Amino acid sequence: ARGISTDGLRPTFLTINGVIYAIQ
Repeated sequence: ARGISTDGLRPTFLTINGVIYAIQ
């Protein structure tokens, strides 16, 4: 479960971070 959470959160965080960076 821990590995799945990390693997699932990593791309989500990168996507959100990329969107925020694009907006700025």
